[in-house]
Amino acid sequence: TAIDIGTTAVSLLLIDLTSGAVLARAAEYNGQIARGEDVISRIIYATKNDGRAHLQALVLETINSLLVTACARLQIAPDAIFKTVIAGNSTMIHLLLGIPAESIRLAPFVTAANPSPPLPAQTVGLHAHPQGAVDCLPGVASYVGADITAGVLSSGVDATDALTLFIDIGTNGEIVLGNREWLLTC
Repeated sequence: TAIDIGTTAVSLLLIDLTSGAVLARAAEYNGQIARGEDVISRIIYATKNDGRAHLQALVLETINSLLVTACARLQIAPDAIFKTVIAGNSTMIHLLLGIPAESIRLAPFVTAANPSPPLPAQTVGLHAHPQGAVDCLPGVASYVGADITAGVLSSGVDATDALTLFIDIGTNGEIVLGNREWLLTC
């Protein structure tokens, strides 16, 4: 399974690990959006009372609902999923894993964990095979997350001689300019 946790929406692909073929797709608004439309609002919400646990539960509810939907399309059980790779901005990854995200918002603007270690699905709270591996891709910096890392690698910006501009027009909006010799991001 490949999952992109966006600030606004979550997208999921079920992929055959043998052939690389995409077998099913599903997407839905991120359930966290009701608690803040941007990462700063969510970081602040996470610092109050049980806010962090609530935001974690909301995104897991969204992801697990997408897993059930995608698996139903293939007539398989979610516990048939043995590998999950997750991309998202640094705040979304922190909130998914229940890691305090306050340091992303405050100077010197650093993540509490990057990259996160591989974890079993049951530890993360994903409805997949309980011992299935969950890998959260690494980000570059507090405001340049794994979604940008994944985008640069999948588009080949890092492998081309041509000067290329990669733009993520999402809630947070990041850009990468460069080629195989150098990359600049903001």
